[in-house]
Amino acid sequence: MADEKPKRTRRGHGDGGIYQRKSDGRWVGAVDLGWEDGKRKRKVVYGKDRADVSRQVTKLLHDQQQGLPIQTREMRLGDFLDAWLKESVAPTVRPRTYDSYKSTVEKHLKPALGSIVLMKLTQQHILKMMSAKREEGLSERTVAYLRVVLRVALHEAMRQDLVHRNVAALVRPPKFELFEGQAFTAKEAERFLAQVADDRLGPMYTTTLVLGLRQAEAFGLRWENIDFKAGTLTVRHQLRMVGGTPTWVEPKSKRSRRTVTMPAPLIETLKAHQKAQQAEREEAGARWKDYDLVFTTPIGTPLDGSNVRKHFAAQLEAAKLPAIRFHDLRHTAASLLAARGVPQRTVMEILGHTQAATTANVYTHVAPETMRDATDRLADLFGPNNRSS
Repeated sequence: MADEKPKRTRRGHGDGGIYQRKSDGRWVGAVDLGWEDGKRKRKVVYGKDRADVSRQVTKLLHDQQQGLPIQTREMRLGDFLDAWLKESVAPTVRPRTYDSYKSTVEKHLKPALGSIVLMKLTQQHILKMMSAKREEGLSERTVAYLRVVLRVALHEAMRQDLVHRNVAALVRPPKFELFEGQAFTAKEAERFLAQVADDRLGPMYTTTLVLGLRQAEAFGLRWENIDFKAGTLTVRHQLRMVGGTPTWVEPKSKRSRRTVTMPAPLIETLKAHQKAQQAEREEAGARWKDYDLVFTTPIGTPLDGSNVRKHFAAQLEAAKLPAIRFHDLRHTAASLLAARGVPQRTVMEILGHTQAATTANVYTHVAPETMRDATDRLADLFGPNNRSS
């Protein structure tokens, strides 16, 4: 009959129930979330008609089946962070980034903030956490990173309508000085290349310094990426170790996927290296693992970053050179190119940067001799009698 009110329907666990209240005529939908800590949890939604509530209930049921967090008044930040890592982070970022986010969540964010109800998280909670981490001895850079990870997570919570605002974004980020890389001078670069000339890893160091490769790009370089006839080297992948397994991933950006020309001496260096590697392959026999890698261990397996860093440090010490990072060979490449008048745009393309500002502000260092040459050009301002002979 037309005047008959819809009857309330009961459904099983996980199903949605929709009914109209007799008191005020509002439509209500409820989704059973199961038991937690001995209490039955439900999510209740309201609407102006059955269709409106039905749409809300359908979405809740879908989210529940997908394992997505459903906001209730008792939902804790730790539960949301677990779901965020699994559903939002893992499918969309590089394994290395996921590991970094997960480590930050497990070691810092959950122990400090995980028990707080998501909707009740405040700026004061975050500021207190940041202060406590400083007292634990964490650097300002690390504390800033904790805030960044939490901000990214809460942005997703906002997108899912789980919170009304991103309180982490409202917290003022800590101030810290960006790490400044170092670079060899031209003479230091020559000494380094002379030191590693006869070392089995020498060709890798030389290629990295001359072309400004990232470590993961050098480790992941394959012979198919080198065209000796055209004199070019193409960066197509980076090598990452994921769970102890070598994994080739896409470069950091579209511009990182690039083809660069090689100077003639580097071409000859890599040709000689290819012959030396063939001799190692024959000596290793059945122990050789063929990944088609240009730079490998003596049995063809990928290089280990920790071992290479130790080897690199030993080479610097032997040549009595400053203790720089492996990545600073990339800084050196940019600086030497800039010092030789190579246009900034060209340096940017060689390094595979997305923005020219990164090349200018981070990777190019003015060598003392270059600065002296520049300032000497102002000598005429002092008049002919004051110029140095």
